[in-house]
Amino acid sequence: MDNANTTLDQALLVMLRPVARFWVRRGEKLQRLVDILKIAMVEAAVEEMERQSEKVTISKISTVSGVHRKDAAKIRKEHNDPPQSVPSIVQRVIGFWSQNEDYRTAEGKPRVLSYSEFEDMLAKVSKSIGPRSVLFELQRSGAVEVSRGNYKLVYSRLKHTQFFDRSMNLVARSVDTMIEAAEENINQVNDSPNLFVRTEFDNVFMDDIPKIRAWIEREGKKFHVRAREFIAKCDADISMLEKREAGGKVVISSFSLTSPVKAKQQEDEEAA
Repeated sequence: MDNANTTLDQALLVMLRPVARFWVRRGEKLQRLVDILKIAMVEAAVEEMERQSEKVTISKISTVSGVHRKDAAKIRKEHNDPPQSVPSIVQRVIGFWSQNEDYRTAEGKPRVLSYSEFEDMLAKVSKSIGPRSVLFELQRSGAVEVSRGNYKLVYSRLKHTQFFDRSMNLVARSVDTMIEAAEENINQVNDSPNLFVRTEFDNVFMDDIPKIRAWIEREGKKFHVRAREFIAKCDADISMLEKREAGGKVVISSFSLTSPVKAKQQEDEEAA
């Protein structure tokens, strides 16, 4: 890539390499990636114009994104922004249900709710999607169990490992947040920077990998429980009696990778 000689080009190249690896591993080709990238560019152009309160037109979309007018018009027609997705609302419902005192027992556990109680609770979180759709998604993900017409929240986090679309959605949201956080830090938007920390070891004893993986999962869950309990006290959807200005956003995303890298070891042995 001859023109990858600027800081921005290099940064984009570094970010695209994991996407390219992901795409190639699944046997996909460049043209399909380009077609999807056009959709993403059109969506990004629309978001930026709306953020700046500009009138959205096909001509402006084409100018901002570089996507041909004909392609931009087709994309706008076929890929209109959908309403808030069920999975995203489901996560808010889980957080509200597990953190709001009105829906917790004296021991601090989420209460078992009747359908009408769940419907009332959902109305406090969102009115854009009906309770049956949300309950279906909660049951499908294993977050809720049904017994005699009552609904029990059995854990307060969604499983994403069993569903490819949900797992990739979480990846996309986390990547988007990381880029935004890094840009804020680079531009020094706030006096206190966003947390941006990475811990990495590359010569760990192989038989310790399972122990380390279990420790990270256990301690990571504990941290997120503490974070949710602390931030929930400052959230207007949960502390509804507060009348202060709200609308601020807080995101904490955690992930880990513990890998034996067997393929690399085999390559080294063969090379020797």
